[in-house]
Order: sequence, then C-alpha cells, then structure tokens
Amino acid sequence: MAENPAFYRDRAREQREAAEATTLVNVRNRCISAAETWERMAERGEGIGRGQAERLVAATPAE
Repeated sequence: MAENPAFYRDRAREQREAAEATTLVNVRNRCISAAETWERMAERGEGIGRGQAERLVAATPAE
C-alpha cells in the first residue's frame, strides 16, 4: 500500500469530493490541502516504481 499510487489517488479523490460537499471554508481548505498531499504521494510512488523497474532492467544481463 505504501507505494500504491491508485490508493493515494483514491484518497485524493475522496478529499476533493469532501471539499466540494462542505460549506465551511476552513474544512474545504483542509480537504484541498489533503488532496494535494495525496496526489504528491501518488506521484512519488509512481517515481519509485519507475526507478525500481529501471534498476531491474539495468541489472539484467544482456544476452
């Protein structure tokens, strides 16, 4: 789960939905901030996955 971008994107979507549903400005701002944080975590997880794949390819001996 820690490197699962889909999980993080789902949490970001939930926070955006909560931001749209609330009438309180401070709650809306908190939800938007949380959504942005979840998106950054998803992007970081995607970067980690790409890096791992690149290292695996580089470590595989050429035939």
